[in-house]
Amino acid sequence: MGRRPIGKPPGVLLLHGHGSTWQGVTEPFGAGMLNGIVADARGRPGRIAGWDFWDQPRAHHLRWDGTAWVSERGPVATTPVVMNALAKVPGSDGYRAAGTTPASASSTALPHIER
Repeated sequence: MGRRPIGKPPGVLLLHGHGSTWQGVTEPFGAGMLNGIVADARGRPGRIAGWDFWDQPRAHHLRWDGTAWVSERGPVATTPVVMNALAKVPGSDGYRAAGTTPASASSTALPHIER
C-alpha cells in the first residue's frame, strides 16, 4: 500500500439531498477542503470555495452549472492558498473569496482575496 503524502487530508465528500435521502456527488477533485458556500439566485448551492491538495498555489472554486460541479481555479500564488469564505457581490454576477496564504494559520499567514 502506498503512503499518504505528508499533510494530505482525507478525500472530499460532497452530498446532494433529495428530500429524504442523500446521494454522493462526483466532485472535480478528491483531496482537500470545501470551506465556503454561497447560494444561487434560487437559494440553492451555487458556488463553493475550497482548497485542492494537488494544486495548492491556486484557490479552487466549484461552480454548479445546472448538472454538475465545475472546477474554477484562481491565479497562481507564490505559496499555498486556502479560501475560507465566499460572498456574492450585490448587484452583480461576481463573487469575492477570502482566505489565507500560506495554507496554515501562523504568524506569517497573510490575507488573500480574489474576485
